Amino acid sequence: MSSKIGESKSIDKIYELLELYQRVDVFSVGNGVKWKRGLRNRIKPEYNEFAVVAEIRSEPFFDEQEGAGSMYYREPLDLRIAISDEDGDLQFLWVDSRRFEKI
Repeated sequence: MSSKIGESKSIDKIYELLELYQRVDVFSVGNGVKWKRGLRNRIKPEYNEFAVVAEIRSEPFFDEQEGAGSMYYREPLDLRIAISDEDGDLQFLWVDSRRFEKI
């Protein structure tokens, strides 16, 4: 959904999502987490899919595998989460902690 000038409902939604993004939870290894509503930018985990914090970096590293035009370029990755994939195998993903909340 793109927003155009004059569409106050859309701009209000962007402000709401930005405020949610800037609200930072403090996580500990072992916490259950899920995406904050409206802030999912990866395929996995899905919305309301349970994940567990496996590692926390005090200093994030930055995703530089994508080009400068990608939404992932220089995304700060500071939270390693564990999920169970479709086969029941354990998978680990690095994510931006500001996009997640405790369950």
